[in-house]
Amino acid sequence: MQPGLSLSSTNSGWLYFATALTLMTAGIIWLFKDLSTFVLLGTALLPLGGYLYYKKPQLISFALIFFALLAFEQETGTNIQEALYYGLLAGSVALIVPYLTLTGQLKLRQSIDKAYLVFFIFLIYGIFLGFLSGAMMKNRIDDMTILFPFFTYFIFRDHIKDDTTIRNILLLIVLMILLITLRNIRNYQQILLEAVMDWQIQKARVAKNEVFLMLGSVGFLIVYAFQSKWIPRLIYLGLFVIAFSGLILTQSRGYWLAFLVSMTLFFLFADRGVRFNIVITVVVMIIGAAFVAFTYYYSATMLIIENFTYRFSVTGGVAKLDASLLERVLEAQRVWERIVVNPFAGYGLGYTYPRYGIIYGYSTHTSYIHNGYLAIWFKLGLFGLLAILYYVFQLLKTNFQLLKRGTSPFTRQLAMILFCQVSGMMVVNITSPQFLGFDSVLLLTIIGAVTASMADRHQVLSSALRPDQKV
Repeated sequence: MQPGLSLSSTNSGWLYFATALTLMTAGIIWLFKDLSTFVLLGTALLPLGGYLYYKKPQLISFALIFFALLAFEQETGTNIQEALYYGLLAGSVALIVPYLTLTGQLKLRQSIDKAYLVFFIFLIYGIFLGFLSGAMMKNRIDDMTILFPFFTYFIFRDHIKDDTTIRNILLLIVLMILLITLRNIRNYQQILLEAVMDWQIQKARVAKNEVFLMLGSVGFLIVYAFQSKWIPRLIYLGLFVIAFSGLILTQSRGYWLAFLVSMTLFFLFADRGVRFNIVITVVVMIIGAAFVAFTYYYSATMLIIENFTYRFSVTGGVAKLDASLLERVLEAQRVWERIVVNPFAGYGLGYTYPRYGIIYGYSTHTSYIHNGYLAIWFKLGLFGLLAILYYVFQLLKTNFQLLKRGTSPFTRQLAMILFCQVSGMMVVNITSPQFLGFDSVLLLTIIGAVTASMADRHQVLSSALRPDQKV
């Protein structure tokens, strides 16, 4: 054999690697067909994820959080920007989670960690059950895509080690809230400009990423209430106005109610001085906003008031529900009929049920369920539902302990925000699935990792709390 054609150990290694890569690529294309791009992108990002994880582990978490904006549009189908983010997400999970598991570095110090691990097992169970139940691959992929942020919990948990990292994550989330608000305001304005009929104006709304706008509204108002200096108070008040304006324009009654529930809880735990600040601020803002709106923007204000009046006018008994709410009531009935047939095992991810669309007047099969509690019960069975409820319970319990006994003002205030936010999310979960929405699943995962990290570093006393102790 000529020297130039000999196969050294190095050349053999590259040949084997190239052959394996080619076979893997061909297998992915054959198996996943139209979804092959999604899987290939995740695979291709593995080396990049490994490099970033080695050089600066926190960059992975920051990227997974901020670039989630690419997947927040919630449009039908998957575009290139969503595919890129899903690839980053899949690559990070496939690389880091097995590494943490094999090296024994999974953090299971807190009850939240253990509760999450139990639910994680049920997620894996749901994936295999969906396959065994004969659910279509497209539907299984859709459900997995929505729930995929849950798989990042241990990545965030490993990276969040101090208050500095938490503050950086909060800055990213604030930036995301501002970008979401500006996008929604722009889209709302475009809807009004393109409207040619009165009913189009009356029903104008931009219901996207409401859970982040709710977080901004709750968080900025709570932080504002604790500020003693005027400049920080004005900054947080301005941020609250921006986030709350975005929440108003969503015209999502469930999130409005969730916000009220969150702030009611805040009032219950806050001391008298903080309550007084909030009440005075809200009264002054309402009077000032009404004066400016009716003086300089009378026509636009009346238009928005008409929209709100319409939204509330169709909220009443079942006989008076608008088509959207009535559809959800009927949908819940259809899902419940199937749950009672198989209450313990569930049907798995991607399994569909028949739903009649009142708005469009035809029946279809879908795996999406608006009631988050029924959605998990339907897909993962009764024990899967109990697992995620136990995870939420641990979130609320730990944050409640932290807001009472946290060793720093930062911890106590952040725990207050997270406790109120999660409580509100569990209210709106009845009509807008917090367990089956990409943005809300991501937020619940981040909140869990942040809460567990705070509990690691701050003593949480398990003794009885004095009822007169206030934040």
